[in-house]
Amino acid sequence: MKRAEQILEDFTNEGKDVDRNMIIIILYNQACCYQRMSMLEECSNYLDGTIYNLQQKIANFEEQDEDIGEMMMQADNDYYGT
Repeated sequence: MKRAEQILEDFTNEGKDVDRNMIIIILYNQACCYQRMSMLEECSNYLDGTIYNLQQKIANFEEQDEDIGEMMMQADNDYYGT
């Protein structure tokens, strides 16, 4: 798990795009490993990172929905000439 986390860090440091789902999965799995080892402080930190990335993903979906709604309204206006 630590190796997967290191690879993610390397990719982001190089400016490469990393799928947010992959980030969420790795952080959550790390949290589960720390929980299993009774390292609850570390577990909590990784859960915080998981929650942050989930919130960012939701915010991105909401922005996309707004953009699609605006495009549909514009298309209707163009079609009906309003």
